[in-house]
Amino acid sequence: MEFRILGPLEVHHGAAPVAIPGVKERALLVDLLVHAGRVVPADRLIEDLWGDDPPGNPGNALQGRVSALRRAVGPAGAALLVTRPPGYALEVEPERVDAARFERLVAEAGRVPAAEQGGAAGLLEQALGSWRGPALAEFADLPFARAEAARLEELRLGALDDAEAHLRETATLIAGRPQPATEALVLVGFAWAALGRGDAGRAALLLGAAGATRERIGVAPVGAERREAVLARQAARSRLGERAFQAATAAGRDLPADQALRVASQSNR
Repeated sequence: MEFRILGPLEVHHGAAPVAIPGVKERALLVDLLVHAGRVVPADRLIEDLWGDDPPGNPGNALQGRVSALRRAVGPAGAALLVTRPPGYALEVEPERVDAARFERLVAEAGRVPAAEQGGAAGLLEQALGSWRGPALAEFADLPFARAEAARLEELRLGALDDAEAHLRETATLIAGRPQPATEALVLVGFAWAALGRGDAGRAALLLGAAGATRERIGVAPVGAERREAVLARQAARSRLGERAFQAATAAGRDLPADQALRVASQSNR
C-alpha cells in the first residue's frame, strides 16, 4: 500500500484509492505514519487525538478507532497496524510513504559530489515532485500534525533553495554553448521549483520553453515525458487555471531557451 501526506491524505492499494472515513481514524493514521515503524504509546495517541477533552474511557475509545482503521485499510489492515505494548505501530516500509521518500531523496542529493550538480538537481526534482499541496493541512488543528508539517515545510524550502542553486550553476556552465537536451532538463527543473514556490504561471512558461527545446532534438530522456506530464497537471490544477496555464505554456514555447534560462536563473534570488 502507498500512503501520501505531502498534500491531502491519500491511501492507495496499487492503482485503487482506499477511502479512510472518520476524522479520528484519519488523524490516527497520520499520527502512526509520522512515526511509521515505531511504537506510539497509547497515552500519546489519546493525547494527540483528543487533547484536553478525552472520552470517558479513552483506552476503549482508542481501541475502537484502531479497529475501524484496520477495517478501512482492508485485508492488509491487521498486518500493517499492529498492537505492540505500550501502544500501536504501523509496519510499513519507508518507501511506501511519500514523506519518507522525499526525505531520502533530499538526503541523497546532499551526498552527491560537488562536480555532479545535475545529479543532485535531478534527485531534488524527484523529491519536490512528491508534494501535491501543503503537508497535513487537513489536520492543522492537531499540535502533533502542525509540528510535523512545519518540519516538512522547512525541509521542502531548503530543498527548493538547493535545487535552484544547482540549476543556476548548470545554467551558467552551459551558457553560450547550446545543449538542447540539458537546457530542457534544466528548464523543467526550474519549472518544478517555480511550482513549489506557488508560481504556476512561471512554471507553465518554463515548461512550454522546455517542450519547444525538446522538439528541436526530437527525443526525450527516459521518464522526462511522465515527469513533465505530472508537472503540467499540477500547474493546471493550481489557482492559475487550465486556460491561463495553456496561455502561459504557449508563450513559453515562443521563448528561446537561452532567454528562458536567464529568466529562470534570475528568479527567487
